[in-house]
Amino acid sequence: MSKKDQFKRFGKKSSTKQLKEKSNNAVIYTRVSSQGQVDNYSLQAQYNNCKAFAEGNDLIVSKLFGATHESAKTDNRNEFDKMLSFVKDPKNEISYIIVADIDRFSRTGDSAISIQDELSKIGVMICAAIDGTIKLGTSDETFKSIKMVLAKAENDTRTRKCREGTISRLKDGYWLGSVPKGYEKEDKKIEE
Repeated sequence: MSKKDQFKRFGKKSSTKQLKEKSNNAVIYTRVSSQGQVDNYSLQAQYNNCKAFAEGNDLIVSKLFGATHESAKTDNRNEFDKMLSFVKDPKNEISYIIVADIDRFSRTGDSAISIQDELSKIGVMICAAIDGTIKLGTSDETFKSIKMVLAKAENDTRTRKCREGTISRLKDGYWLGSVPKGYEKEDKKIEE
């Protein structure tokens, strides 16, 4: 009897799914925030990078998810949810989610880290194509978590700056968007 087997009786029974054996099966997830990014080939560039990563690491891409514009400010996204359901289904035997960079996966910080941990428990790893190779180890997982927090911080900073700029323009009499009913646009300022 091995030492591991001798100590098994003292350990707690896990309530999580058993870690599955690693396969070479992967999915690719691409995402942009706006239709403008769809039109400028950003999705195609992400897909090409992810495909090259898969080929360079001998991974078999089972399915492509995303390929649309969905904001990563939330993890309640149609394509993201479909991808997670597909990956979590044991019959699909997926071991890797390939994204162009970690911020393409999610920008929700702690929520994204929680999803990463949940996936890790069932043997699914998130891989950033920008890294070039599959990186194993706790320091690599920690670094991914840090990148997820930084992506959220970057998003929050962008939102704050945009809001401040919008308020400043409005205070100066400039209107953003179409002119409200009853007003006319004159030298970029709004006049009654």
